[in-house]
Amino acid sequence: MKISRMLLVVFLMAAFSSIAMCDDTVFGWDKVPGQTWEKVRIYQRSGAAAPYTYTLKAEVDGSQTTATVTNTVPGMIFIARSTMGFMESNDSNAVGIKPDAPGTFRVITTTTTTVVVSPSNP
Repeated sequence: MKISRMLLVVFLMAAFSSIAMCDDTVFGWDKVPGQTWEKVRIYQRSGAAAPYTYTLKAEVDGSQTTATVTNTVPGMIFIARSTMGFMESNDSNAVGIKPDAPGTFRVITTTTTTVVVSPSNP
């Protein structure tokens, strides 16, 4: 009984820790002068090489220059495409989600070890 409770606790901790790692990410882009877009779509791109798999994550009106994607985690890759009618643009540049760098990196303690070398006996 204790083992099953322990496994349940470990499972729940893992499940909640993975949920806590998800973020909302706001993506932004520049308008192209002279172009009118109906929509801008943000896709998650997966796969090591072409052909990639694309999953639609957000779609906003073409007049907007930002979109929010929820539940992003480090390692995800995103691209944007604009649409006009039934046509969709090529991929934008790819943008990856990276983890934040560690905060202030510093030495906490230093341990000095003294080594005594004695001459060997002839």
